[in-house]
Amino acid sequence: MPRRYTAEDTIATALSTELNSLANGSICAVSAEIDNTTSGKRWPYMEVEVVIAATAARSVGAFCALYLVPEVDDTNYPDASTSTTGNEYMSKYYVDSFPLDAATTARRLVTKQLDLPPGNFKLALSNNTGVALAASGNTVKFRRYSDDYAA
Repeated sequence: MPRRYTAEDTIATALSTELNSLANGSICAVSAEIDNTTSGKRWPYMEVEVVIAATAARSVGAFCALYLVPEVDDTNYPDASTSTTGNEYMSKYYVDSFPLDAATTARRLVTKQLDLPPGNFKLALSNNTGVALAASGNTVKFRRYSDDYAA
């Protein structure tokens, strides 16, 4: 059977004000819980869009990294402090990075297909650009989708 994708979920914002003036080398507070269990729909995939607003010139080799923090018992999440040292989800929950050029202009970056856990989750973003992020205008948005196998 040929593989195709179902209609996508509505795009939603996971992070915005959490990214305001985020210091270089830091990770933002995790997003609110993203429900992947309601209505009998457990989306298996998502795409993520990261918008980095215009700010001071980024360093050569600049990037932002995305983390997905899952819960498995419908209640508890692993520790998720905003420190970059000793942070459990920094290494275990990394899902993708967004390379950036050494410029001052805003950038819009999109991931390809990311696998989702069958339960709820939260997102976080780290700033490794060499400068603090802009005071506003930075966002992380997501859209979920699934497979549909046609006969």
